[in-house]
Amino acid sequence: MARVCIVTTVRDPGVCLEFFIRYHLAIGIAHIYIFFDDPEDPAAQMALRFSEVQPVNLK
Repeated sequence: MARVCIVTTVRDPGVCLEFFIRYHLAIGIAHIYIFFDDPEDPAAQMALRFSEVQPVNLK
């Protein structure tokens, strides 16, 4: 069985990030890696609520 993951970078995604995550998980994406341009972005904490999401904060 093939599995697909996606990688994206974001800067100040606001409330759109949760929609982005939920949409891609709903269509069958197995894992999402999100690189945050701002290491202090509060959206990274929201992303941690999803076990399929790996937020990455580069300092």
